[in-house]
Amino acid sequence: MTTAGIQKAGESSDDVKLDLTLRPSFRSASGGHFRAFARGLFDTEVTPTKDPKTNLENPRQLNVRFSSGLLRIPGPTVPRMEFALAVENDFGRPNVQFGAQAFLDLQHPVGVRNRLGLAPATYRMRNEATYFLPAHLDGPSSLALRYNMVHELLIPLMDELSLSVAADMFVFQGKVAATRHPATSTLLRVGITYDRRWKPRYQPFL
Repeated sequence: MTTAGIQKAGESSDDVKLDLTLRPSFRSASGGHFRAFARGLFDTEVTPTKDPKTNLENPRQLNVRFSSGLLRIPGPTVPRMEFALAVENDFGRPNVQFGAQAFLDLQHPVGVRNRLGLAPATYRMRNEATYFLPAHLDGPSSLALRYNMVHELLIPLMDELSLSVAADMFVFQGKVAATRHPATSTLLRVGITYDRRWKPRYQPFL
């Protein structure tokens, strides 16, 4: 993806993310009430990216984000709604940043249960927006605005296994003068998704 004055090489295929969220149970967070939550996210990569101009390796991504805010689960059509304050630092390129983030997930069944007894297809739209304030060590690679919208259609194949067809759009804006013009990146993908919630002591893992 490119903007004026900045070139970034993305390698999402080897991206590794660990996410730990502390939040109330689904029942206590539903019913139209906001509840507090806290989340820690660690984002790294197996191999570092390379600078497209010099062909030298960039510092390995070691990104840590902590966020805390309010969570709401209105119902099955809107499975998640969040508003939070966030602090983030990439220890590969240290620069502590403070900002805010928001999540909104929507989903709706498409069609009816077929003759094989499989559930109807599901349309999902996931929205994630983050904005970071100016920081002391901002450079051409520092992003102020990050907005990700994913349109996904899940077509059941068997049990919890589904065919996933999705369009992933990413809008971003840099912090310094050379990168303040917004830019977009779009990815179309097809894959297989396994989605299952496991309740310990109530059902087998497999």
